[in-house]
Amino acid sequence: MFFTIKKIDVLTQVIYNAFINEIELEKHIIEKFSKPLRFIPYKVLQFSSIFLKPNFFYFALLYALCFFVVLLQFVIGILFFGFILIRLISLPKGQKNLIITSKSHMDIVRDSISQLNLSQNLFINASNINLIFLVKKNRLIKYFFFLTGFTKYIILNSESVFVLFLNYTDILKLYLISVYIIDNPKVIVVTEDHYQRFAFIVSNLECSNFVIVQHGYIDNSIKFPSKFGKIDNLMLRDVQFIKSFEVYYKVNNYSILARNTSSIFSSENLRASCFLASSSPFIDSEIKFAQFFKNKFNIKLIVKQHPRHVYNHEKLKILLSFADEKWVDDVHFPNSCLFISHGSFLEFEYKSAASFTFKLSDYFCVEELFEDPLFNDAMILVKNEQNRNI
Repeated sequence: MFFTIKKIDVLTQVIYNAFINEIELEKHIIEKFSKPLRFIPYKVLQFSSIFLKPNFFYFALLYALCFFVVLLQFVIGILFFGFILIRLISLPKGQKNLIITSKSHMDIVRDSISQLNLSQNLFINASNINLIFLVKKNRLIKYFFFLTGFTKYIILNSESVFVLFLNYTDILKLYLISVYIIDNPKVIVVTEDHYQRFAFIVSNLECSNFVIVQHGYIDNSIKFPSKFGKIDNLMLRDVQFIKSFEVYYKVNNYSILARNTSSIFSSENLRASCFLASSSPFIDSEIKFAQFFKNKFNIKLIVKQHPRHVYNHEKLKILLSFADEKWVDDVHFPNSCLFISHGSFLEFEYKSAASFTFKLSDYFCVEELFEDPLFNDAMILVKNEQNRNI
């Protein structure tokens, strides 16, 4: 059965609202990190040093990028007619539940599926290829017409046309996920997306069980223009975060996620060490901590820089000069019994492994941390761990 006009209008509105919310989220991030006023609210550009200073070439490249991503989506729409023939070769058997996540968060999503006593075999990653084979053939044909109508709707109704066009890089996936849920209302969808476009759209569609797995902190101060829907099962890392999620969603059920620590930590025995998870905006206090730590303790210091942050190279060089080891693995982490950060969500992974965790943001200055009796008690236990390994 083809889309009715009403369903096309609803889907267009839901995805459009998701894009508008995404722009508001990016504006919030720009303001939070004091980016230039003319900075385009688009995440990919924000984390690239090339786009830190808007100029003529910045906007020329921006318009060229807009044209490319829109044109590419229409080309894909035409190619979908060929995918109908490919689908005759191989099809997934029966209805599949969806996992919407990145590779780096797959373990935490799998842990939540196990905790909910759901069969892992009934889930499939919501990649474009998998979705192409899952959705009905007429949905592939209709994508081209949906995209045409959606583009027209944006041009006629939005004041941020070109910024919305940049978000077209995800529109194929958003469309396929949406129509699959519409056609399979009993599907279960699990994601670690908090309040970006995927979570917004699924929360406003009628799937039987929508699960969000918390993977980081929640900023409950963002003023989104469009309302989110419901979460059937919210998997929290700590009960303190439930109120933040309820600012945006109607939460039907929630529970605390128990992690499989073997999927988090490296097999190398590094308990007798301190792991510092760096964040570029707070590198000055991290340098001071590393200097104090190495002057006071003869304990291995492992430093990991944030994989998506743009660092001041000179300051990063100073920070790493105090490190005994630079950690580069973004999937597994050292099983250190002391974890330090300005406020990284990795803290909850280390708490699950009974490690000592301290946030620099909890102290007025770094010196206060070293005067804290709890920190010094922890250091005694770290030294004991070190002595056991000798």
